[in-house]
Formats: sequence, structure tokens, C-alpha cells
Amino acid sequence: MRSGKKHRAKRALDALVGVLRAAELVDDVAAGRQRRLSPEHGDVINVLPGSLTRHDVEGNTLTQSDIVVAILIEIQRPDDETLLEDLYSLLVDVVAAINADETLGLPFVIAAEELGAPDPELGDAGERVSGVLQSRWRLLFQHNRLDPSQ
Repeated sequence: MRSGKKHRAKRALDALVGVLRAAELVDDVAAGRQRRLSPEHGDVINVLPGSLTRHDVEGNTLTQSDIVVAILIEIQRPDDETLLEDLYSLLVDVVAAINADETLGLPFVIAAEELGAPDPELGDAGERVSGVLQSRWRLLFQHNRLDPSQ
């Protein structure tokens, strides 16, 4: 039977999606699913959760954990030059949106740390070119040692 409690990692992910939606950078911001663009869809950002690591602090009721998150910026453009320019421009906007409040508006989030971005994936999408740029982040948060929802 589920308790109905929400893990603080999931709450931090939800807040990150909310920050990116509020910034109105693309047509859609999705969480937890990787959707490749098709010609009928506009630009999208996908927020994908990664590894969750706990960092115990000896003798404390509260402990810290971090979750690694991949933010995938997916767009289509008429040519490679415009595609790369817009991918990196959107990356600047994503970084600015998150860094405006690295706690994501949550009292238990300590920091959102950018980890970098590997090479963009470029491909053809009919008469257009498509690209995906992944930005990796680490969200550090505090929670109760015995109940990660608190």
C-alpha cells in the first residue's frame, strides 16, 4: 500500500520542470519521458531523472542526497548553422532560468549545480535538421534520514 508521500527528489524534479515551464523557452516541457521530435511538434525540453545518491551526515537526523538530472533540449531548424545557434542559445536560457533561484523555490533544496553538456546529437528530419543538446545537473537537497519525504 502506498503512503501517498512524495520523495523530496521527486518534489525537486517537479520544481525544476515548473521553473522551465515558467520561463516559456519552448513549446513543451515534459518530465520523465524522452520524446523525439516529429515535424508536427514544436521545440521541447525533456527532464529525465538519473541516479540518486545519499550522503549521510554522522549523528544528524537530517541528511543530504543528490539526484542527477538530464535536461534534453530538442529542436528542429532549416539548417545546421541555425540549429546549433538555437540549441546553445536555449542552453543559455535554461542555465539562467535555473540559476535565478538555485533552490528552485524549495526550502530543502540546497543547490542546483550544472555538470556540463556532451556533444549535441544532430540528425535529419525530412526537409529540416533536428538536434538534441543534453545539459546535466545535480540537485542537492536535505531530508530526514528515516523519511525522505520530510
